[in-house]
Amino acid sequence: MARGAGIAGFVSLQNPYSLLEREVEAEVIPECRRRNVSVIAGATKPEQVRSNARAVCWEPSDADLAELDAIFPPERGSRD
Repeated sequence: MARGAGIAGFVSLQNPYSLLEREVEAEVIPECRRRNVSVIAGATKPEQVRSNARAVCWEPSDADLAELDAIFPPERGSRD
């Protein structure tokens, strides 16, 4: 829609997200992928920004993901 109007579209989205509230995985992230929009972890304090920056380099293994899913079950359809 933005392109048709001659204006820039969205390039990123900063959404509230935590392992306790994972609905963003099922609803928001797939749509952002489809539209080539980056998702940015929210941060309101300097220590959160630093933690997010360190996490960029972390590549969770299949075992890591399975352990997280066991502790914090994902919303239905979030791994599609």
